[in-house]
Amino acid sequence: KDGGSLADVVEANEWTHVVSVWNNTTKEIKIYINGELNNTTTLAPPNTLLASGDIFRIGAGSSNTTEFFGFLNNGAVWGAALTDDEVLEVFNGGIPMDLNLDAPQRASLISWWKLGDDASWDGTDWHIPDQVGINNGISDVGGGGGADAMDWDNRKINAPQLDIDA
Repeated sequence: KDGGSLADVVEANEWTHVVSVWNNTTKEIKIYINGELNNTTTLAPPNTLLASGDIFRIGAGSSNTTEFFGFLNNGAVWGAALTDDEVLEVFNGGIPMDLNLDAPQRASLISWWKLGDDASWDGTDWHIPDQVGINNGISDVGGGGGADAMDWDNRKINAPQLDIDA
């Protein structure tokens, strides 16, 4: 609600489905919480969501700043903006869906990381395969000062409150 922070809308110890939809033409970003529109913010030109050459990070800014201190599961990126109805469809009542089978705008789905399923640990980093494309991920604390590095000991096996592997 403060123009980009999730601090006011994400509860501690509660899984929350968060979707952001970026419109590169209008420079508008919409934030959805559990399938419902929560906030809309317009960035003043010439700002962009991600500058050319920046590293795309899930849970932190491109320079490894503004880190999200929590657990993440099922990250996805589309090449086209989802509508309000499509965001609600992806929310799916809070139950993770197989985006390879059920995703709205499936043709524009660029990457999907299940962030747990099929991930492997090499003793230093998590390697997270892209379920759709070739953009495999790797865990990285990158000197951003995170309190808990992504390591073997702080992983979560099951998503709480769902009683399923998500």
